[in-house]
Amino acid sequence: MLPRVTLCISLLSLVSAVAAQSPLILSLRFDETGGLVANDAGPLGNNGNLVNFTADPVQWTAGVMGNALTFDGTDDHVDIPFNGGLPFHDGAGASFSIAFWVRGQPQDDDRIVSLSNSTNNSPLFTLGTGRTSVPNDDRLQLYQRSLEGRSMALYSDTPVFDGSWHHVVYTETSGLGKLYVDGVRDTASFDARGTMTRHVDYGTWPFDQLSLGAVTRQAPAAHFQGDLDELYVFGFELSPADVTTLQNGGMISNCRASLGEFGTGCGSGPFELYGGGDPTIGGAGLVFLARGGEAGSPVLLCVGVGALQPIDLTPLGFAGCTYYPNGSTCLGVGTLDGFGSSAPIPFAIPNAPSLACLRVGFQVIAPTATGLLASNAVVTVLGN
Repeated sequence: MLPRVTLCISLLSLVSAVAAQSPLILSLRFDETGGLVANDAGPLGNNGNLVNFTADPVQWTAGVMGNALTFDGTDDHVDIPFNGGLPFHDGAGASFSIAFWVRGQPQDDDRIVSLSNSTNNSPLFTLGTGRTSVPNDDRLQLYQRSLEGRSMALYSDTPVFDGSWHHVVYTETSGLGKLYVDGVRDTASFDARGTMTRHVDYGTWPFDQLSLGAVTRQAPAAHFQGDLDELYVFGFELSPADVTTLQNGGMISNCRASLGEFGTGCGSGPFELYGGGDPTIGGAGLVFLARGGEAGSPVLLCVGVGALQPIDLTPLGFAGCTYYPNGSTCLGVGTLDGFGSSAPIPFAIPNAPSLACLRVGFQVIAPTATGLLASNAVVTVLGN
């Protein structure tokens, strides 16, 4: 097994070619008093264009903090062109958080935040109202669907749409979501790993549109009627303390560390990589364990920075295998034991401020006598 310091040096050498990432992707405070642009107060310039707000400036109304934006439920929506950090959901296990204040009555399957595709109606990631037919139209609904049609709808236990203002935060790492309503974590499960991110048929997610107050796709639909205030998108998983800070009008300036698993391994096992430990900068570091391989096979730990870039290895003769890390370096870390498992593989995170907000992907590869085994990926965001 390679010493911890060797793996640290590998990470630092990979970082040199990666641009620094902003923890704040979108900051729409809706404090305008007129006009048809919602200005992004963050560093990336993802301004929102107001569409079909024909009675300017009546759409700007009193909110929780300053002004808010009112949607008529008929044809109003906000288009946000991708200028940086978008889409926040990349279909490859990225960590992200969405926070906003919302006020509305119960309504059927209308959308507040929506990622979609301009030429295909299938890919969707949306937060909006529940459904009258369930009936839970006073609850928050998370709906997602891949290009290939794999879908899931999850609903809050806590009422959100009752005519009063509520603070909503949804945060996710690789399919494991958490919902907070008015600072309290919702009791419903928002774990989509088994059905979505860790499923072999997870599919692809080619988003090219972000909209508020409706889902746009090839044509706008599902228009929300109500008010929206203080909407933020972050490229990391917010902590419970962060949720409270936002609810109280504060701001988060540092990325929080997170760790998750994405995708599937190949082989009869299948070959799996488990990640644990501490991904904070300068912390105790990560520990990996591979299982489900062929006894005696050498093991390589592959490390890449930035978003995962899944490559199907089937055309190369490795059926069902996917290579995940982006721009990776692979290092020998020993051999699999008689049960097809590795010894624990430590990976230290240097105490280097330049690593803040960095996304890092890990995977193990094991050449065999007859081919190759490739595991799922472990994804991290480095932070505090």
